[in-house]
Amino acid sequence: MYPSKRKKYESKTVLNPNIKHIILAIDLLIIIGMFIYAKQYFNKPKRHFYTFENIEYFLQAELLSNKVDYLLELRMKNKEKEPNLLKFTEPQYNFIIKKHGRVVWHISGTNQKEALLQPKEELYFSQVWNKRNKLGETVKSGEYQLICRINLTPPINIDTYIKLK
Repeated sequence: MYPSKRKKYESKTVLNPNIKHIILAIDLLIIIGMFIYAKQYFNKPKRHFYTFENIEYFLQAELLSNKVDYLLELRMKNKEKEPNLLKFTEPQYNFIIKKHGRVVWHISGTNQKEALLQPKEELYFSQVWNKRNKLGETVKSGEYQLICRINLTPPINIDTYIKLK
């Protein structure tokens, strides 16, 4: 065989010796960004909607700007195209805060017997909870269950959770 007169060109890729470190740093930044996004996404207040007999119920607890008190909110919206008459027993509602199945705090609402909700109209109830128990002591951090008992005929219970820091 005759030697080839062609020169063999070896492909030499000149790489920055720090390229592996740069790629690793980019990967870490992406992962950190994903965790930050996930933390923000999962820390958003959960919206709990329930629908019974064409009435949509919405319950939430929102930390107020003073960073101490919570606004407990119940909204009832008529989803029908006709007016809806709600008949309450007294009181209209109860907000109950529980931890490990035990009542920590509760409050009752007004004593209105009936409410006529027009189509798309909302009935709104709210109370402020100052993170104190029945005895007036500040409660410890942890997860608490917020239950709202709506005293209709028949009564309706809806709940959500509050995480205190």
